[in-house]
Amino acid sequence: MVINIAGETKNVSLYVKTDDKLGITAYSILMLQDIPMLIKYNSHFFKRYRERMHLEETKLDQSINFFFRNNVHLTPAYSEKGDDGTIIAAVSLQEGMGLGRFSEESPITEIKTFIANETLNKGKRELVQTLNEDESYQEGISYIGCGKVKAK
Repeated sequence: MVINIAGETKNVSLYVKTDDKLGITAYSILMLQDIPMLIKYNSHFFKRYRERMHLEETKLDQSINFFFRNNVHLTPAYSEKGDDGTIIAAVSLQEGMGLGRFSEESPITEIKTFIANETLNKGKRELVQTLNEDESYQEGISYIGCGKVKAK
């Protein structure tokens, strides 16, 4: 658990670390309109996070804690279901963007990679900024497609 206190604002991030066959993963729960959403950050995500945030000298456990401390607020956006049934997830974070997939069977959003703000192209920076700053997106699930974001 990570607790951030800044002035009168208090944020709590709860997460569980575990191992799967590929390495350390972490799970957190995001509440959207009173609906709990399970988010899995896989080992590849944390490898990319450490690399792209220049934390290579930091132990993995410390960098996971650092991630949850610095990315308390997140806003997920999902694509329409593709022809192959895949639903792409883009999660806006303070430090960048997480990309992955949503599984309707589980239902889990698995975030597979991290892109730091400094390396995002203009379109992705605008998407992250919109998701982070526009309260209408933070009140519910957003859908992405065709380069535009729309609330549903």
